[in-house]
Amino acid sequence: MKFLAEYQKKGLRTPHEDPNNRLFHWGGGGQPSDVNLEKPLIAAINGLAVGVGLTLALQYQLRVMADDAWIGDTHTKVGRLGSAHNLYEMLPRTTAAYLTLCNGRLTAQECPQQSIVNKVVPRDQLIAAAEQLAEMICDSSPTAVRAAIRLYRLSAAFSPALVAYARHLDQETAESEDGAEGPRAFREKRKPVWRGR
Repeated sequence: MKFLAEYQKKGLRTPHEDPNNRLFHWGGGGQPSDVNLEKPLIAAINGLAVGVGLTLALQYQLRVMADDAWIGDTHTKVGRLGSAHNLYEMLPRTTAAYLTLCNGRLTAQECPQQSIVNKVVPRDQLIAAAEQLAEMICDSSPTAVRAAIRLYRLSAAFSPALVAYARHLDQETAESEDGAEGPRAFREKRKPVWRGR
């Protein structure tokens, strides 16, 4: 948010939001879904996974979480949309609505109940737990694992029309008065004054 606010303060778009920049990719890019990885991904969530961090973690097929970590989405709190469609697809809809609309948080203990993570462990056991999952995968046929990953991605794929509309809404929201007010208020450590436009 500070990065975004600094660019807005100068009247500029961030590199990934500026179509004239070589790094342009509305919505940030650099996500696992942006490439066709055919290897299993295991997230080891060791702190907070909020906003883009949550979207990133949800793109991993397997997730292990430290017992003191938590997840949340604060896009609407700062006048943004983010990729709410991903949360609505990957989480129970009421959970996704709680995170996106209420800027809610879920503790590590709540995440397994919502099928968000596979395992919660003490922080000092996090990497070992992730490696244990990797070892379990390595016992399987690489050909079968690749096929399973392809089906995993395909079963969660969005239509191009939905992806385009989600990006349009995200950009429209980001370029609104509220989209500028959210990061500015965050930087100034005050409550935003929303205009609804």
